[in-house]
Amino acid sequence: MMLLALVSMTITAAAQEEEVTEPGNKHSVVTNSFWANWEIQLAGTTRGEALAVGKWFTPGIGLRTKLNIGQMNKYGGQDKRDKYLSLSEQVMLNVTNMVIGYNERRIWNVIPYAGAGLFRDMSVNKNGIQWSYGLLNTFRINKRFTANLEAGCNRWDARTMGLSDSKFKNQWTVEVGLTYKLGRCKWDLAPDMESINALTQSEVDALNAQVNDLLEENARLQEQLDSKNAEQEQENNNIDNN
Repeated sequence: MMLLALVSMTITAAAQEEEVTEPGNKHSVVTNSFWANWEIQLAGTTRGEALAVGKWFTPGIGLRTKLNIGQMNKYGGQDKRDKYLSLSEQVMLNVTNMVIGYNERRIWNVIPYAGAGLFRDMSVNKNGIQWSYGLLNTFRINKRFTANLEAGCNRWDARTMGLSDSKFKNQWTVEVGLTYKLGRCKWDLAPDMESINALTQSEVDALNAQVNDLLEENARLQEQLDSKNAEQEQENNNIDNN
């Protein structure tokens, strides 16, 4: 519930800071090729480092493969810390783009994520299964770079590592880092067909109005011509009678 509340608050703040509006339908984009919208993330914490490679399939949905190397509290509550390595596949949801609409120049994006993978305690040479979830905030620096602030949790199944003191082990992390976007990194907005149709209809209405004006002018001129012809005919009759 706290995560949902935080997401809601950050989306509201992002909507308030929105300044640039782009033409087209901001909730619909033109699909890019498979090789577009890739990115590399580097981050650090007080307990380790992280490297991730991600791909966005739409402005709202992406996947990333994330490698974490660091230290965790020793099992059994000891002060010593074990070195660990984890590799996870995570689903990312850019809820800012999904709710507000895509904008390439937006400063702040809010991205919850969740995934699963493998974990290895390198101090005791034991392996386990890992679940991960968290909230990634990105802050635009320029077209290629964004700054990252990420809060997350790595949750390990201790039973798969032969440990019986607890069912799960949690590692809470706060990461600060950078994302570099590779190749083509933007999306083209799809045409707003409602606006196009409305514009087309307005153009048709304008043309119809011009045609009606021309018809009215033609009728007025014809009326004047008929009046002139009638006057000329009357004058000719008067001359003949005299």
